[in-house]
Amino acid sequence: MNEIEEIPGTTLYLYSDGSIGMDGMNFEYVSSNSGVLNVNITINGSTKNYNLPIGQETKIDNLKNPILVEAEDDYFLINFR
Repeated sequence: MNEIEEIPGTTLYLYSDGSIGMDGMNFEYVSSNSGVLNVNITINGSTKNYNLPIGQETKIDNLKNPILVEAEDDYFLINFR
């Protein structure tokens, strides 16, 4: 399976109880607490659950870019590095 690469600096806005997708990948909100965002991430049709620490770069399987999650009042920013 080929890795997906996103343009560094791209940001997705993921709202609580929502999902957002682009270019063969989709992020689905599951839950969150003060330090972790739990999401189901689908890349090229394969879904895996991740706990993403807020404020730390994280590597996702089948995605070349690490991502950094930031929490806002009612949504999360998913930044591709």
